[in-house]
Amino acid sequence: MTDVGNAFNWAFRDPHWLSKFLIIALIGLIPIVGQINTFGWMLHALDNFRRGYPYLPDGNFNHLGRGVNVFVVVLIYGLVLAIPAALLFLVAFAGSLAASASPQSSAATGALGLGFLPFFSFIFLFSLAIQVLYPSLILNTERGGIGGGLNVAAVIRTIQHRPGPTLIAGILFAVANFIGGLGVYLCCVGYLFTMPYSYSVMAGVMHSLEVELGLSPPAPPGGYAPAPGYSPPLTPPGYAPPGPFPPPGYPPPGQYPPPPGYAPPGQPPAPGSPPGPQSPPIEPGGVDQPGGGK
Repeated sequence: MTDVGNAFNWAFRDPHWLSKFLIIALIGLIPIVGQINTFGWMLHALDNFRRGYPYLPDGNFNHLGRGVNVFVVVLIYGLVLAIPAALLFLVAFAGSLAASASPQSSAATGALGLGFLPFFSFIFLFSLAIQVLYPSLILNTERGGIGGGLNVAAVIRTIQHRPGPTLIAGILFAVANFIGGLGVYLCCVGYLFTMPYSYSVMAGVMHSLEVELGLSPPAPPGGYAPAPGYSPPLTPPGYAPPGPFPPPGYPPPGQYPPPPGYAPPGQPPAPGSPPGPQSPPIEPGGVDQPGGGK
């Protein structure tokens, strides 16, 4: 995959990366709303990555509208896949209760472990599958909305198109999630840095994946803000760009026609030519004469 290394360091090119990380992480602590905003912030970071614009999006609530679709799709997938996990947990829990009633403690302990083995195995495989699906799932959701993300066949086709890069992207997503969770172990303070950093890495990974898949970037969403300092040229109604300069037939410098009656210094005007412009005579004692004044 291309630009993989760039995905892990591009965020630090922004001179204000720390303040943006802190703000977006504090917003992310808000239940539901914070996660929606973080998903939208990640997609806006993906937009900047596509344009080669090495700056993170601002940390604010302006990303909520962009992150709703991704949040809904991830939530639905999580609820659907959580049902078999809950059933397996109930079966394992019932088996552990039955084993605890056994008078033989060693047999009860073994039965307890065997009862929870299918549950933990499913949780592991489920987490692995989600990590592999995550990049393709978000890209399909961004382009097709909630319906595109819930179109399982389309997501599978995306994976089958380039299974190698898709698997690598899923592994990198898992690494990014692991990095995001490291902040919790640093007295939860590190979360303010590792969580937004992990989402900036995900944005870079998704851009690399869509390049590998040959996907063209989608049209910028409504209200998309251009790069700071950019001002499009103003074109008033009816304005036409100027033609070539100088215009055709315009005499070059040194060949301008002299005014009527003009004669070079020291030469009388040509006979029959109208008199040229002359300065008015200066009266004696005028403002331009010595000792004059008004």
